[in-house]
Amino acid sequence: MMDHILRRMAAARPAKFIAGLALLACLAGPAPGATEIGTAVLVVNNVYGKSLNKRMKDGQTLVFDQTVKTGRDSAARLKLIDDSSVTVGERSVIVLDELVYDPVKGLAAGSIELAKGVFRFASAQVELDLTIRTRHAEIGIRGTRFDVYETAAATEVAVHEGTVEVASDQGSELVEAGQVYRVTDDEAGFEPEATEEMQDAVDTMEVLVESADGTPTEKAAGETAADPQLAAAVSGKDLGNILYLDTSLGRMVIEMRPDLAPRHVAHIKALVRKGAFDGLAFHNVKPGYVAETGDPTGTGAGGMDGALAAEFSTEPFVRGTLGMKHPLGKPNSADSQFFITLGPAKHLDGKYTVWGNVIYGVEHLDGLQSGSPPKTPDTIESLSLASDAE
Repeated sequence: MMDHILRRMAAARPAKFIAGLALLACLAGPAPGATEIGTAVLVVNNVYGKSLNKRMKDGQTLVFDQTVKTGRDSAARLKLIDDSSVTVGERSVIVLDELVYDPVKGLAAGSIELAKGVFRFASAQVELDLTIRTRHAEIGIRGTRFDVYETAAATEVAVHEGTVEVASDQGSELVEAGQVYRVTDDEAGFEPEATEEMQDAVDTMEVLVESADGTPTEKAAGETAADPQLAAAVSGKDLGNILYLDTSLGRMVIEMRPDLAPRHVAHIKALVRKGAFDGLAFHNVKPGYVAETGDPTGTGAGGMDGALAAEFSTEPFVRGTLGMKHPLGKPNSADSQFFITLGPAKHLDGKYTVWGNVIYGVEHLDGLQSGSPPKTPDTIESLSLASDAE
């Protein structure tokens, strides 16, 4: 049965192109029209649900095709309708495609997609017929407890109880309790232990969910003092012109340039103090070129009823430069949308207003989900003035 499931899935959707984890309904049972599939029993800090602009709360119902996205120092514990438990670590994205549970047969089947990050699955005392998908592999499970860590480079599976079957372009392998299996686009095999990165992600996940109020995540409040590189980046700067841009990938620090664009900087400050950017998606990300955000509609066509006259300068667009977006041919109509260049973009020089530069955390830009829009876009958890945080 499991081989049949994996072959059918692979034929429909090659493993190397899969961008998440999926538990797909594979059996006759209750009609999939029932949309409620579980509950978020524990939400720690910034966790987003179906709408990436709205934070989830404890007790919130999970539905078919539900996205769960956690920010930095954030986690969630989900209880599915068959009483299985899914724990999601920080900076992770999963999609609960579907879950079907037949209480008469005591059988559960369904789908979850993991686009990135870490999660733990622990089954209840029911028979399972589930498949988990990542970018690099498909994992068939029938009752077990295991962790999965997903990055652009690899999928790691660490099994604590039971057995899972991992299928990839390199073949299929049974992974048993105590074993770690790693899959990339080019190779797959057992490892003596989880990588340090996976273990750190799992440890952080466990600390977060074991804390009733999230207090172990003190670094969110004291990060500047705790990180010497961040402290050095803002040392001697005018904190009234420093922005902290927090995303699920980490913190970036932006130095605004009122010397180049005073009206734009004043406009951005006013919006930041209103919390206007918090929760907005990076709706257009082109690797090596640009990442756009600031649109409350998430489409690239919206705004916040502004109309700023252009403040062009000779400042070049290099990696980490912030520019103000405006419609083609309408340079005096900038609103709330802005972009960050991911590499040199000389063709933009003198054509868009430069209003700031990323001076810390620019590497986080490379981890943004690409697309126009991305399937599971990264969001701005918060955008705040450093002077307001002091």
